[in-house]
Amino acid sequence: QQQQQQQQHQQQEELIPGFITVDVASDRLYRLLQSAEVLLARMGGVQKAFSSLVLRRTFGRLCQDRDGRLRKSDLDAVALRCRQSHYVSRDRSAKRDPLRVFDFLRTLRQVADLAFPDDSAADAIEKVVASAEVEG
Repeated sequence: QQQQQQQQHQQQEELIPGFITVDVASDRLYRLLQSAEVLLARMGGVQKAFSSLVLRRTFGRLCQDRDGRLRKSDLDAVALRCRQSHYVSRDRSAKRDPLRVFDFLRTLRQVADLAFPDDSAADAIEKVVASAEVEG
């Protein structure tokens, strides 16, 4: 079966000259994007996830840590800064704008920078997402 999959893979590569395949499914960045997209959906999608109420409900646990630097007023400020998209999509046929996940990732980054300022961006975002998963 593995040999058959390799042959199919080679045939697909031959059909698309000038392109190479890259396995990104095991990459940390890809997993981070996936978890951000899942969290965005769990928070009510783009219609709700950027609201102050939903940010407080989702990340409020991070505000309760004794040594935590994140305050609920910080989440309110993040909500104000992140309501407008920084990406432009010209695809009017799409029911939802797939680029909004990058806006959401920017929101996660802002929360992560406040909550875990000494960590790398990826580590901090992973901690923020993990805290939301515990909450949900």
